[in-house]
Amino acid sequence: MDTEDSLNKINHFPSDINFQTFLLDRSNKVVAIGNPVHNPKIKELYIKILDPNRKNTLENSTEITVSSTTIDFGKFEEKQRDTVLYIKNIGKEKLIILDAVASCGCTIVDYDKRPISPNDSLALKILYSADKKGYFNKIVNLYCNIKSSPVQFHIVGTVQ
Repeated sequence: MDTEDSLNKINHFPSDINFQTFLLDRSNKVVAIGNPVHNPKIKELYIKILDPNRKNTLENSTEITVSSTTIDFGKFEEKQRDTVLYIKNIGKEKLIILDAVASCGCTIVDYDKRPISPNDSLALKILYSADKKGYFNKIVNLYCNIKSSPVQFHIVGTVQ
């Protein structure tokens, strides 16, 4: 444990937490950079490096369709606004949601954690709580077992 932050003082790591985690080999050489907690694809990379014989979970990918990746709440006066998006699994494998990450704490995402069978749909509930008036543009990244993961949803509007 580097309690005096000497490694950072020497290397000047970026402030973005996604680039503050790295995997070292036995010789202390960096072999991968990225935060496996915040990015499932980085997690898969770390697992592949640590255990080359393990099957990649993204190999069992599927396909989805969504009605829209932009949610426009328009102008509103309430402190909160919510919506429900439906994601349909149109592939041959079960849809597995690994994580849903919002760009700030003002946006909450809720969904059923169970795998979604082919031809079934998932309700993705998004709640935005305004902390101030004005225009907002928030992002929700949905990490799942599709090749183009994460799916990025934009939530926009103006609080009056």
